[in-house]
Amino acid sequence: MFAVSVNTHATEVVAPILFIDHGAYATAKVFRQLRIKLPGSPALHYEEARYYPLDAHPGSTYETDEGRQAITLSIPSEHLVATTIRRGAKPKVEPAAAGAGGFVNYDLLGEYVSEPDDYALGGAFELGLYAAGFVGTSSHVLRNATEDAEHVRLETTVVQDLPDQRVTLRFGDSVSRGGQWGRPVRFGGLQMGTNFATQPYFVTFPTPAFSGDAALPSSVDILVNDSQRFTESLPAGPFTIEDVPVVTGAGEVTAVVRDVLGRQTVISQPYYTSPRLLRQRVHDFSFETGFLRQRYGTEGYWYDDQPFFSGTYRYGYCDYFTAEAHAEFHDDRRAFGIAGAAPLGSYGVVSGSVAASHEEDGGGGLFQIGFERVAREVSVTASGRLATGGYEDFGVDDDLRSPKAETRLRLGIPLGRWGNLSSSHTFQAFDGEADRHIVSSSYSVGIPHIGRLGLTALSTFGAEKDTVVAVNLTVPLGARSSASATLQASRDQKFLKTASAQIAAPLEGGFGARAEASDNDFTRGRGEISYTSRFGVASAAVSQIDDDTGVRLNAVGGLAFADGDLFFSRRLDNSFAVASVPGQPDVRVYYENQLVGRTDSAGHLLIHNLRPYEANRIGIDPLDLPFDAQVDETTATIAPRFRSGVTVEFPVDRSRTVLLSVHAEDGEPVPPGATAMLGRGSRRFPIGLNGEVQLRDPRLGDRVVVDTGDGLCEFVLDVELPDGPMPDLGAFTCRRRVQ
Repeated sequence: MFAVSVNTHATEVVAPILFIDHGAYATAKVFRQLRIKLPGSPALHYEEARYYPLDAHPGSTYETDEGRQAITLSIPSEHLVATTIRRGAKPKVEPAAAGAGGFVNYDLLGEYVSEPDDYALGGAFELGLYAAGFVGTSSHVLRNATEDAEHVRLETTVVQDLPDQRVTLRFGDSVSRGGQWGRPVRFGGLQMGTNFATQPYFVTFPTPAFSGDAALPSSVDILVNDSQRFTESLPAGPFTIEDVPVVTGAGEVTAVVRDVLGRQTVISQPYYTSPRLLRQRVHDFSFETGFLRQRYGTEGYWYDDQPFFSGTYRYGYCDYFTAEAHAEFHDDRRAFGIAGAAPLGSYGVVSGSVAASHEEDGGGGLFQIGFERVAREVSVTASGRLATGGYEDFGVDDDLRSPKAETRLRLGIPLGRWGNLSSSHTFQAFDGEADRHIVSSSYSVGIPHIGRLGLTALSTFGAEKDTVVAVNLTVPLGARSSASATLQASRDQKFLKTASAQIAAPLEGGFGARAEASDNDFTRGRGEISYTSRFGVASAAVSQIDDDTGVRLNAVGGLAFADGDLFFSRRLDNSFAVASVPGQPDVRVYYENQLVGRTDSAGHLLIHNLRPYEANRIGIDPLDLPFDAQVDETTATIAPRFRSGVTVEFPVDRSRTVLLSVHAEDGEPVPPGATAMLGRGSRRFPIGLNGEVQLRDPRLGDRVVVDTGDGLCEFVLDVELPDGPMPDLGAFTCRRRVQ
């Protein structure tokens, strides 16, 4: 048996080496243990085993030290098995089991206006129910509740997520996916499509990957844009790093490799990635059918009388090209188009699409091209669109027309300590109308020890002409307070002067306030105070416009029915959980290490705004539990389903502990280090100084066996066990057990 070293580095492999005809041979198992590729040369059969020469690979040599029973191999790195390191963006967490419950969100509003001495009541409401993996929601608006009440239904939808397939089914009101060239529309019907949010750890877009070579065992630090992401250990040999967690846009990945001798190698690679791209062999689709929604927000049940169908399918043909097909069918309109997106090296992503539509009175075509670059230096977004013939977008009507030609350009330029500059230009051309141009620019810069100054300018010309210029100064006054002043001028020489100050409510809850005054053609003042708690947000505001006074009262919050109980909460827009410490009130509960509240009299606390399908960490403070309470785990990680509730239970075991001292028959305390054991159990309790020991859950009449190290003795708990935290039962004489 020989101890094996590879490239001067000792391994933990001790293996049989066969020496025949001035050659050294080892089995395939040894090659695998040493991470050496199996040579292609014929094997040598010996005692029903196959042996391969250790120097079969070109450039490979070995040296033996028979006195130390050691062999040192020199193997070029290309003949070592490559190491692959993969790092996903987020850890995988299995979704929590689906329970049953419901929630209600409310936004109540009451207003009074002195002129014409009138008041109004209204509100927005959302009802939600979840069970067996389904979530049903229905949202409504109630206006003018005091007189001619108007009720408008907004959306009613039933959703089922299938996380294993990354697919979501929607029944009811929804919004279609328009793809790269189509237009999303509201509809009522059925929708089935991929939903990558159900697997947050799944990376949809291509990520940078690069390879290197480590001659000796090493460690590698991975940096993205000079920020360290992770560190890994590497064995000797080639390596590949995949799925580096990066942010979208342009950047640079750097690998710093340090071997056991302290030598350092730096490998850098620029990259560009975008959500527009899909990694190789990834599918993304959405198919919808039903009836187009009309008069949304004003009519609750108005749908088109003709059914429609639309479908979008995207596929990552390779990491360098994503293809897309999209189709739309409605009444006598048919449209179909294809699109694609590809990276231009590390500079950005270019995209393009071609579509055609056909209707009873004709048809037309659509051509689009775009470029995107998001970077720390300069960000550019540019797109162009041209419609020919009678092409119209899906779902347009007389109030919403499609431009025949359109271009958009946006630039973002960070200037370091000199601020940030951005500018955009939009051009639109319509049949029978003058062209429209919209140009805007903004600049902001931080002023040391003062605040932040912002300048904006917006100009429209062509069909509409207007120019607005504004300057704003924001001054922080504290961790949660700030003040700002704005001066705005427009083409008609009107000036708007505004000043405001605000104090934001603490995240954990508390008071906030805001005051604002402005002057234009009229003078306006407004003051508001709000209070945020874990039960919701309440606010009261008073405004004065010239001689008219208005008062507004607002309450926003939610109610949840979960774990068989009703909870008041802030608005429930995401998932939620009930932290349950049964029977333990006033226990502090933490979400992602932030205090979110204390349990109620039953030991429950509702935690709102959890991230669905992601790892959410919830914990309790064991110091708030009674002295005799035991809890196995004080933290839990859960992944709730979409807009559903889950119970996180921290079961508490109430134990009774008593204190007593054990003395030997000669009256001396049993020496420290001895152990006591209740006769009906197997748990041992250590005995300390003066023979003192704490026994958990003893009973009257229990026999206690003590192991002194020199033998066993025993006694019986023959006294009443008083109430109270850890009562002292006094001294007991332990008599030697008769064998």
